[in-house]
Amino acid sequence: MPRRRIFDCVRCAGYQTKRLGVRNNRLKLRKDNFRDETLMRIRQIQTRRMVIALLVLGSCLMLLASRTEATPINGKIAFESNRDGNTEIYVMNPDGSGQVNISNNPFGDLNPSWSDNGARIAFVSTRDGNDEIYVMLADGSNQTRLTFNTAPDRFPSWSPDGTKIAFESNRNGNFEIFVINADGTNETQLTNSPNADLCPQWSSDGTKIVFRSSRDGNAEIYVMNPDGTVQTRLTNNSAFDDFPSFSPDGTRIAFLRNAQIFAMNADGTNTVQLTSIGTNFDPEFSPDGTKIVFESQRDHNAEIYVMDANGANQTRLTNTADNIADSTASWQAVVPPVTIGVFRPSTSQWLLKNSNSGGRPNVSVDFGQAGDLPVTGDWNGDGITDLGVFRNGQFLLRQAPATITTVNFGQAGDLPVAGDWNGDGTDDLGVFRTGQFILRKPVKPCPACPIIFILITFNFGQAGDTPLAGDWNGDGIDTVGIFNAGSWTLRNSNSAGAADITVQFGTAPGARPVVGDWNGDGIDTIGVLLPSNVLGATTFGLNNVNANLSGLFDILAAFGGDGDLPVSGDWDGRNTAPNSGVNDPDNGGSAAGHAQTFVTTCSDPDGWHDIATIDFKIARSNGNGQGVPIAIWAQFDENQNLIRLYDPDLQIWREGPPGSNLVLENGFVQLNLSGTSVQGSGPKGPSVQVRWEVVFKSSATGKNYKQYLKITDDAGAGTAFDNVGSWSVLR
Repeated sequence: MPRRRIFDCVRCAGYQTKRLGVRNNRLKLRKDNFRDETLMRIRQIQTRRMVIALLVLGSCLMLLASRTEATPINGKIAFESNRDGNTEIYVMNPDGSGQVNISNNPFGDLNPSWSDNGARIAFVSTRDGNDEIYVMLADGSNQTRLTFNTAPDRFPSWSPDGTKIAFESNRNGNFEIFVINADGTNETQLTNSPNADLCPQWSSDGTKIVFRSSRDGNAEIYVMNPDGTVQTRLTNNSAFDDFPSFSPDGTRIAFLRNAQIFAMNADGTNTVQLTSIGTNFDPEFSPDGTKIVFESQRDHNAEIYVMDANGANQTRLTNTADNIADSTASWQAVVPPVTIGVFRPSTSQWLLKNSNSGGRPNVSVDFGQAGDLPVTGDWNGDGITDLGVFRNGQFLLRQAPATITTVNFGQAGDLPVAGDWNGDGTDDLGVFRTGQFILRKPVKPCPACPIIFILITFNFGQAGDTPLAGDWNGDGIDTVGIFNAGSWTLRNSNSAGAADITVQFGTAPGARPVVGDWNGDGIDTIGVLLPSNVLGATTFGLNNVNANLSGLFDILAAFGGDGDLPVSGDWDGRNTAPNSGVNDPDNGGSAAGHAQTFVTTCSDPDGWHDIATIDFKIARSNGNGQGVPIAIWAQFDENQNLIRLYDPDLQIWREGPPGSNLVLENGFVQLNLSGTSVQGSGPKGPSVQVRWEVVFKSSATGKNYKQYLKITDDAGAGTAFDNVGSWSVLR
């Protein structure tokens, strides 16, 4: 979540630099637009720290901060840039590639802030003549204004459940912290101090908001409850502290102190300096907590940088002309994709996959009985999808083998649905009865009041339809839909009315509907389970959009059997990326024509069965063989239990099961599968070893090869091709 900048350790009040697009003249404009508190701070610095002030002014460098929620995978980085003549919102990959303008507006668009599910961006725009808060989807579509005030509203920050946005505004004559519902309703002022309160940012558990305040005569970091109570000072010194940002686990806060980035414990102790050169701004943690993205002017203009959470490996991501400024970065948290599964009525067995691929199930659970209808949801808000069945007007909800909750709701003949009807991160129940939805929605009449349930009843669909529920627009709230013989009709609100989305998809006779966020973009999309007579095996066909533009499936996965009922969910919760691997031997050489064994060892905190692929390569450099000599590129596919060998000449893969009598070969190497094996550390252990038996051919002879390993898990997280050693192939 982006924050307000400072220059020379003082806070800049105006956005004139951004509005006019003259970031190359930022120094002059910032001086012209200092707030009263800034002028006071300048006098203090001039009298006490003149030498430091002159050095900072001479360098004209800037630093940036970023914020992140406790999500496992690092997605896109949003930032603002004036490279197209006015300030726009851009996104890029975590390595700086793929920079794309997504706001595309002739007026200033700035201060991007990702929602926790990675589906929406809150930002500030001047398109209506004043700084106002807007939201848009991750691709820049559906840009919607939330605030309507003559005073500037700036620096939005999402609550972790996506239902609220905190921001700063001087609508009452002084900059204070406000909060607003994500739909623009219920604006509430949280702070009321004699000096400016700025830069709000939520903790990942939603229990705290950290901010900057000058109420005690100097810019310091404070924290408060989300309702504005218990405002507590964390820093206490003569320096200028600004731009606080919680780490995903809530234990650390990154912040700015006199143009350098620091980090401290959440209680204000154990302060550590992370940067030491340039003028820096806006630190924000990556979703997995291992990185911090920030802005720096150390290379003469404002650019986006990234570093390790301990300050190491400071790396520039953007590189624009000296009169261009890239700033105010926010890091997207990619939600682990929803994956497939089936409920088998004949055996009351659940077969669940942790990836949208074929192969054997990752999880098998016995739960239910003949005649039950499956229903899945996150019953306790822990991020893991739980199982449930509906049986003659009764829901049986399973959170663990020994924890089954019975809820009497509906009646015999109803069809069950489940969804997050209020956006609180916990799913609740509903039924569909001959064209009528009846949803059980939890509400709290007051903060201290217990939860009560209200019924939402409305007509949508007709008898014979199959009910659905999903977040079709990425707003964090599940709404209903219906499926009938390949016809999808979806609503963006839980009310009667015309369909917001209609699609023809999965029209094959016997296709059963299933919905989920298949690519982790925060939006649920359509899918079907096709009977075996369509593609030769019972197969999931999934789409990543709620449309059928090509007539093809985005994802095909042969899984399950005829008669199975499809389900979907995040069965293993938030994903943790796999660790890097090692090879033994990691250096040396072998003679062409002689067998050589390599042993790859790697691990995944979520268990070695969560690893999707292990790629092992010996090559002059990391490439695909087009002009780059490759002695061997082999791959273990854990989901399919297959070993593959890449042919760099034909650019194809050959495959076979480990331990078989097959020999995979190309013009450079022979891979003997009889001597190739896979050994994991038990059913749920973290580590795995792959033993590769290799015979290099004379055409692979050469020195100065490097060994590379790449580990990728079922959610798509993984390492790069890490250089783990060297090798020579001798005659």
